[in-house]
Amino acid sequence: MEDDYLEREERRRQPPWYLLTGLVLGLGLGLLISLVISPVTYKDTTPAALAGEYKADYRLSIARAYRANLDIVRASQRIALLHDFSPVESLAAQAQQALSVGDEQAARDLASLASALSDLSMESPASTPVAGSTQGVTSTAPAAPEAAASPGPAMDEPFVIVDRQPVCDVAQTPGLLQIEVRDSNGTPVPGIQINVAWDGGLDTFFTGLKPAVSAGYADFQMTPGVSYSLRVGDGGETVNGLSAPDCVDGGGAIFAGGLYLVFGR
Repeated sequence: MEDDYLEREERRRQPPWYLLTGLVLGLGLGLLISLVISPVTYKDTTPAALAGEYKADYRLSIARAYRANLDIVRASQRIALLHDFSPVESLAAQAQQALSVGDEQAARDLASLASALSDLSMESPASTPVAGSTQGVTSTAPAAPEAAASPGPAMDEPFVIVDRQPVCDVAQTPGLLQIEVRDSNGTPVPGIQINVAWDGGLDTFFTGLKPAVSAGYADFQMTPGVSYSLRVGDGGETVNGLSAPDCVDGGGAIFAGGLYLVFGR
């Protein structure tokens, strides 16, 4: 009698394997249906729902289209569909990333679009689509800014330095080289390539990556005591012997200042 009782107790303590088997089969069947037989498909989704890398492709496509047709109103409408918190900053950041991997044309296109959007928002904020808005712009919106206009014959002329000033500001980053590039009318020009060379180094960047400062602005961090050569645009004038100047603060202490250069045609 005691053996029969123990045998019945052991049978009752066995785990319910059939439940585990059913769970595994259910999960497997669910994955088979969702991934193979009837996977989820997305149709008519908005650009804002794209993954980060595809949003970057979308921005670059818009920038390339803008380079071809200079339709800043259309470009601003398309960019607004991404619902970026700050479309200009997103474009500028992507331009910097493109430049870091050597894609200079993409960096130039993105920087030009960022600058044009910044100019458009300052000229007519009410008629410019903002991030998060899908409303279109009416036909009364302003035309593309002058900085994005089709280049005329004068635009083929090389850039030359027209002004050079030392900057002695204790609040500024020591050794900051600030560059402003303007066309023959004095309008800031975005997307202009700048090459800076020094003993054992070379750097390339573009104007327009900081549109909040100026469409034609760019900067570079110099190391005090190092001499640099700079060239703006293709075939532009090469400026040699650039270095951080020595400045004196109110207490008589010496510190490294910066330079402010203006290039024009």
